[in-house]
Formats: sequence, C-alpha cells, structure tokens
Amino acid sequence: MPYAFLIIDILSWWLTKLSPMFASLIMVAGAGMGVSFAFMWIVSMKEMWFINNPWFCAPDSRCQRTLKVITGFSLNSLAYLGRRVRLEFFPNLFSLLKNAFDWLYSKMK
Repeated sequence: MPYAFLIIDILSWWLTKLSPMFASLIMVAGAGMGVSFAFMWIVSMKEMWFINNPWFCAPDSRCQRTLKVITGFSLNSLAYLGRRVRLEFFPNLFSLLKNAFDWLYSKMK
C-alpha cells in the first residue's frame, strides 16, 4: 500500500499541472501514504520491543526459559525491570502528557 500511495501521490503532482481537479488527489494519496507508513512503524516497534522481549517476559515463562537457553543466564531481573517500566512508567508518562496537553488546550481558549 505505501508504494501504491507513493506512486499515486507523485502522479497526482503531474496531473494537477494538467487539471486543478487532481489537487484533492494529492491530499488523499498523501494521507494514505502517511497512514500506511504509520502502520508499518507501529508494527515494527511492536515486533522489536514488545514481542518475546526479555524485558517484558514474565519470570519462568516460556520466553524466559528460551532466552536462558540461548544466552546461558537468567534474565529475571530484566523481566522485573521491564514489567515495572511497562506497568508504572508508561502509564505515568502518558497521564503526564495528557495533563500537559489539557493545560495547553485550556490556555489556548
């Protein structure tokens, strides 16, 4: 999909020179390209950081046992730290960001 939107986006630049009615196609193709790139980025981050990541494995889980066999040492402390980051740090960070945006929005009114 990103390649199709990319081709349509570039093609629409040239078509707009022929007729101004193709200007809306630039916006549609650009939005589609942005959504498809955002989807690819989210999937990549999820696969790199959250699937079978030792930081997010539960102690004595299948993931931890596999990593112990591969690396030769236990990663329980990393798993504990990763769970703390995931369950405490990220929610606090997101609530702090939400409060900051709420404050900014109230100041802009």
